[in-house]
Amino acid sequence: MAGPFYVKMLGPHAVRWLNNLWDRVTEQISGTSESDLTIGTGTQNLLTQASKQFAVGMPVRITRTSDVTQWMDGQVSAYDAETGDMSVLVAATSGAGTFSNWTISLSGQSGPAGAVGDKGWSPVIAVIVDGARRVMRVIDWAGGQGVKPSSGTYVGAAGLVADIAQAVDIRGPQGDVTAALEALREQVELDAQAAADAALAAGQSAQLAGQRAQAADEAAGAAAASASSAGDKADEAAASAETAAARRDEAVQAATDAGQARADADTARDQAVAAKGDAVAAKGQAEAARDAAQNYAAALAGSSVTPLVPGAGPAVFATQAGKAWTLGQRLRAASDDGSVFVEGPVSAYAGTSLTLAVEYFVGAVEHADWNIALVGGRGAQGVPGLVSRGPWAAAAAYAVGDLATDDGATWERIVAGTTPTNPAADPVNWRVFARRGIDGSGSVVSVQGIAPDGGGDVTLPEATAAAAGLMPAADKGKLDGVAAGATANAADSHLLDRANHTGEEPISAVSGLQAALDGKIPLAEKGAVGGVATLDGGGKVPAAQLPSFVDDVLEYASQAAFPAVGESGRIYVALDTNKTYRWSGSAYVEISASPGSTDAVPEGAMNQYFTAARVRAAVLTGLSTAVNAAIAATDTMLAALGKLQRQITDNAAAAANASNLTSGSLDDARLPSVMTGKQLTSMSETSTSPAISGGTLVLDCSAGNQFTVSLNANITTLTIANPPAAGKSYAMDLEFVADGTARTIAWPGTVKWPGGTSPSLTAANGKADVFVLRTRDGGATWRAFKAGQNS
Repeated sequence: MAGPFYVKMLGPHAVRWLNNLWDRVTEQISGTSESDLTIGTGTQNLLTQASKQFAVGMPVRITRTSDVTQWMDGQVSAYDAETGDMSVLVAATSGAGTFSNWTISLSGQSGPAGAVGDKGWSPVIAVIVDGARRVMRVIDWAGGQGVKPSSGTYVGAAGLVADIAQAVDIRGPQGDVTAALEALREQVELDAQAAADAALAAGQSAQLAGQRAQAADEAAGAAAASASSAGDKADEAAASAETAAARRDEAVQAATDAGQARADADTARDQAVAAKGDAVAAKGQAEAARDAAQNYAAALAGSSVTPLVPGAGPAVFATQAGKAWTLGQRLRAASDDGSVFVEGPVSAYAGTSLTLAVEYFVGAVEHADWNIALVGGRGAQGVPGLVSRGPWAAAAAYAVGDLATDDGATWERIVAGTTPTNPAADPVNWRVFARRGIDGSGSVVSVQGIAPDGGGDVTLPEATAAAAGLMPAADKGKLDGVAAGATANAADSHLLDRANHTGEEPISAVSGLQAALDGKIPLAEKGAVGGVATLDGGGKVPAAQLPSFVDDVLEYASQAAFPAVGESGRIYVALDTNKTYRWSGSAYVEISASPGSTDAVPEGAMNQYFTAARVRAAVLTGLSTAVNAAIAATDTMLAALGKLQRQITDNAAAAANASNLTSGSLDDARLPSVMTGKQLTSMSETSTSPAISGGTLVLDCSAGNQFTVSLNANITTLTIANPPAAGKSYAMDLEFVADGTARTIAWPGTVKWPGGTSPSLTAANGKADVFVLRTRDGGATWRAFKAGQNS
């Protein structure tokens, strides 16, 4: 990738080297994966390259390599640097589908939306030395339109900041920079040495050319002297002179070349010195870039071990100081797997104390290991679903979306409020959700084992002493003559028993009554001064009627916090152990606690445990069946059993005079009013199995309302015949049984499916699809839905 540094910022050698270093830094916080991932939230497990600098809590984006519009944002929840196994807790996505070509890169948390401003400005960044730190400063803006943003700001953890102290440190690994700088220095020295060697060689060539020119001059002089004495050698001397002149010209040119080589060597030396300076500057800038890359993610996240139970309201965490969090920023403190979290805006952050105004939370138990990071805002509340409210009630208040049943149908509330009119007569406030079906038809098979006659009627016989049946009119007349509430079959002993008398009698008429009343407590003395205490609903004396010393209980954090000297009559409670003590006069003595269970109480010889086995084995000694009367709340168990047995005995005697309903007919007058004019029938639905003929299927509503169709071809024409008249509701269920071949149905336009799309048919041999069609307008419109498939 191309780095963010260019020649206007630094020297050419430093720019090239620093961009290479930038690529190496960014390579450590990015990777690729070929794992099959389905775009969605929650934990995503994938395999990427090993030895990366990914860390738990770091925000990353997983982007489809061939389509950058499809991605998943989240936090690293696990990374194994040896194997490359990585887990990311995804919180936001874009796109859908399953893919296997992914690019993983460092990303920032979603911050609040900024104000709309000028577009297109790109920052020009310079690396600034801040003591041991290296930070990035915006020195200019380029390429934009509109008002140019102000420069001089620094790159902080959550954006641009004015204070250099809040800028992130981008310094990189020291070892990498030193090695790169040493390599650059060695290359510069090699280049300078090569230039010096070239200059030396050029000088040596020039010296050799000069020597040759001097020798040529000497040879020319000798030739001229020889020419004056020997004319026959003039031509040879002239040729030697020409050769010497040419060599002299070569020497002059070599000297010129040597001078240029020396100048080139000086230039190369100057360039090497400049390159060395650029490399030194690049070293510091690269250190700053490395530290920024390492600290950028840390500035976006934090951690805390503060114990906290998720809940609404302020949540205070002890965390790291110096983070870039500001008031109003939205943070989430979550467990490692993200299953427990609290979320809300920052309401306070100072030093190591962070306070969130919690708006959302998940979890109900205390947690003490939190990862804190920026998080985007919540979306709008979704549309509420339907709520079943049971049978319709005139006085009930209903909300939009409530469902109520009435007269066999289900109705949906479309306007909130309370209306006394039933839903069927109130279309302004209600609409049909599921309409009642039509009543079934059938015939009586038998009644009490008696088959109907040719006309379909069943004649039941009258009851006799030996067989059950219908009650004769004479017997019913006897029962009608019994007064309402009369005591059944009262015996003389019952009538003579004073316990059964009503009305007023003098106390003296009852033997022993006055003496019994004298032994009772007068009502005026209950709760009165000098009287007796009352009991509350729990069978205990109210605290208001107890002496003060009885209710004098003092609570302390622990026994060590008790007063040095206690008071008699008071009870002292140690809250750390929940133990109680009394003051003995010299020390606190623990009050023995309840054993906590009757299992800890030994059984005595007389007062024994009340067990189910002993109850079942108890003998009813003293049982009397002489009294036939209603059971009273004051009766003992033996008295109640005796009354019940006497009632059973007396009723059995009376029943011997009644007739059972075993034969004959029963007049309407002898039936309860709810049965008058009714006929007992058995109800069932009619099922039929129409066949597909030449791609045509006919469903005859008059033949029944349950159709089973065995598929053997595609249905190209489906006809629904003889539907009920408009105003009557009719529903049919269709069962299509597959034959192992994918089939289709050309549904008529009158059949309306949810969403306008009919369902596909099951192809598996022997499997069935069930659909339901309903109409109330004579078949002009059929509302259809899927009841089950592939069953």
